[in-house]
Amino acid sequence: MLTKIDSTTNTNFKAANVNLLVTADNHGNVMTLPRFIKTIENNAKDIFVNSEKKTTANFFAIVGDWFINPSKKGFKTQTNLSNGEIQNLALLKTLDTIKDIVKKVSKNNGSLETLFIPGNHCLDAGDEFIIDVMKKNPMKSVLTNIDCANSPAIVKAMQESDKIVKSIVYSVSDDKDKNLLHKILFVGATIPSMDFYNPGLLNGMEFYDNCNKKDANLNEEDMQGTIKAIKQEVDAFKKENPKGAVILLSHMGGRLSEMVCKNVPQINCVLNGHDHKNCQTNVGKTSVNSLGKDNEMLKSLNFEFDDNGNLIKTSMNPYFTATTLSDGLESHPFQLFLNKFFEKDIQPVLKMKDSTAAQTGTFSKSMRENFLNSFLEKFGIEENKELLKNKNLKNLLKQALRKELANTNFMPQKPELSYGNEIRYSNSYLMNYLTSSIKDVLQSKYDPEIFTVALQSSIV
Repeated sequence: MLTKIDSTTNTNFKAANVNLLVTADNHGNVMTLPRFIKTIENNAKDIFVNSEKKTTANFFAIVGDWFINPSKKGFKTQTNLSNGEIQNLALLKTLDTIKDIVKKVSKNNGSLETLFIPGNHCLDAGDEFIIDVMKKNPMKSVLTNIDCANSPAIVKAMQESDKIVKSIVYSVSDDKDKNLLHKILFVGATIPSMDFYNPGLLNGMEFYDNCNKKDANLNEEDMQGTIKAIKQEVDAFKKENPKGAVILLSHMGGRLSEMVCKNVPQINCVLNGHDHKNCQTNVGKTSVNSLGKDNEMLKSLNFEFDDNGNLIKTSMNPYFTATTLSDGLESHPFQLFLNKFFEKDIQPVLKMKDSTAAQTGTFSKSMRENFLNSFLEKFGIEENKELLKNKNLKNLLKQALRKELANTNFMPQKPELSYGNEIRYSNSYLMNYLTSSIKDVLQSKYDPEIFTVALQSSIV
């Protein structure tokens, strides 16, 4: 017997929908956030599909390393704030902005849940800073591979705040059956080898499998604590919700994430940071998506459940911020916020004049006029521009000018440089040694007139 379906109703066979926007390894690149946000705005309808419906859940997840060198200071505008504090204010602004985007695209019917896991760079200043961030921020911080038995600071933080969890389950309403809730579990894992990345800096926070090994040297035997911790959370969830979806937020790199998937095949999707790649692999039925770096890209995933609670479809779309049109970006609210926040810091330390001439060997307009004026002066007709209206005289002058240029060794002057006296960060022996050594090599091999050398601090 066939049952007629009333096509005038909103009933459909996609009983629930989950939209997930993810990023990783932003590395404190605050100044590129306007383009990052603009990319989300331009694609909001595709990222937050059906977000106006009560049967749709929207998520934004940061899979580690939003922060880098949190304890550093040295900004000129915000002299009292550290890197970490500034990066966190930018994070809060980002969360609020994305929430507003969801409200706009959903006509004020949609909400946004936010998730976070720390990466190794988030712990560059030790665990005190990041624990304070996780306690105060509105995000849920998921720390599945934390060893609570050896993490007194984390245990205390979990007691003080419900925002720090080992795992978290969300429920999505069915569009027809009010008693049916579709479940989705989030687990999170951070690269465990903190004795390699941040030796001696973690006093109240310990990860399973902590060691002093590079990622490339870690094997499956080194990851048993992490695998066991994730498997326990997934097994407990699947026992109660056999049809539920499982997502692993992993700041461990693709190779280690794949190790986990081989041992925990119930995971539906891994969102992977730390390896800075843009790639997608499969381990059995599990999809592993790496998320790039430095606000260069973001990925959106969509999960659909059917009327029986089965996860029937998963789709993924990457968005590259470099392809976002820059029209109007200079007046974007987020850009104006940064301009005001970094008013003194965005002023250039080094200015170059006529750099095009120096690079291409061509004359700028002002250089051509100066040369012409001096040439006319030489012939005593600089005050008689009317004479140049005579075509024959003009041709004669052109010939004379070519001859003059051929007889002179004229080359465009080197660009004029103007320097500021500011040093962004305080001196250190290591940085001074590196910059001095590089400068010596550049002077001896390329140009003895090289005056200064600058290095990005994240290189060290």
